[in-house]
Amino acid sequence: MTQVHLLIDAVGNKYGGTAVVLAEVLAAALAHRSVGRVTVFASPAAQRRVPLPHDDRLTIVDVPEAEPALGRLWWAYRGLERRARTVGADVLLGLNGFGGNVGELPAVVFLQQPLLYDRQALGRCPVALRWRMRLIRRLTRRSVRSADHVMTQTEAVRSATAAEFGIALEKITSYPPSAPRLPEPVAPSPKLSAMRAAAASGRAVLLYVGSDAPYKNLEIVASALGRMTAEERPRWFATLSPQSPVCRGGWAEPLDALNRAELAEAYRLAGALVLPSLTETVGLPMLEAMRCGLPVAAADRPYAHAVCEDAAEWFDPLEAEACAAALRRVLFDASRRAELVARGRALLARRDADDPMRRMIDKVVETAQSRRRGRPQVHQP
Repeated sequence: MTQVHLLIDAVGNKYGGTAVVLAEVLAAALAHRSVGRVTVFASPAAQRRVPLPHDDRLTIVDVPEAEPALGRLWWAYRGLERRARTVGADVLLGLNGFGGNVGELPAVVFLQQPLLYDRQALGRCPVALRWRMRLIRRLTRRSVRSADHVMTQTEAVRSATAAEFGIALEKITSYPPSAPRLPEPVAPSPKLSAMRAAAASGRAVLLYVGSDAPYKNLEIVASALGRMTAEERPRWFATLSPQSPVCRGGWAEPLDALNRAELAEAYRLAGALVLPSLTETVGLPMLEAMRCGLPVAAADRPYAHAVCEDAAEWFDPLEAEACAAALRRVLFDASRRAELVARGRALLARRDADDPMRRMIDKVVETAQSRRRGRPQVHQP
């Protein structure tokens, strides 16, 4: 069987869930028997927080000119197509929703931007971001309609993609994600000293992992904590800077950014994870928390149901009292906590067995080989 040269567009996958996806995709591609070479267009190494594998078959090409906001738009509109012509790849995997229109190169587009589908969440964002997302939506529509295939991580995003961009469901496949295993902490992190002290004192500890973007809806957690009694109110730690509004307001205690080992320690110190986001493509911290045996309280939204199935405690993300009630259950109801932990472990066991990253690479290779066999590409009108 002829091996393929895979080109991956990963410009912008620097940290958070998108960087984790990049590392997992690369590991799956390099392990795949039908992939001979991998070239990655990437953000500069100094800005990437997740280490990428070292392999003689892997070439990483930094693209610093695509880092500013205008540079990113140039990259999506013209730069990626021009650079892709010089690589000699057999197929392109666009990890950021672009790449479906790169001339004759077969292309699979992977969608990870949640704000494309949720006007309510986008409405909370600054005007400049809303205008930028409007342009990205236009570029993404152009890309997915021209692509050979489109991939998402959940059925919720698959359905939203078909409706938003007017493409057939048959052109889109979803690969429900698992969670990569976090490294074992080598030594206690100084960043987590306050969290360790809180856990040792017997005080309930609540964790949030993510940014403070407006659609993350963190104010609902602050309001929920204000409705809890002093005896039951947990100490809330978050991967935010001290300048974040919920930290300045005295509700959340800042942890700043954590590396993967520090994150593993934080999950083990916490009593529960909360994710109140109005929208996410996945919400990887929910799965990471389950991997570490931590119960999850999550916004009652389609993205979270698609990711967590029956393994989360749900609350209306617009109702502070509903959030407070969910937090009481995941922090203090021992039987409910045990039930959620067991369901989370069972969910991840099923996802691990399904091996979604390998199946994604299977689809990319199939796309390249179908073009080689002369099958016509079907474009959306």
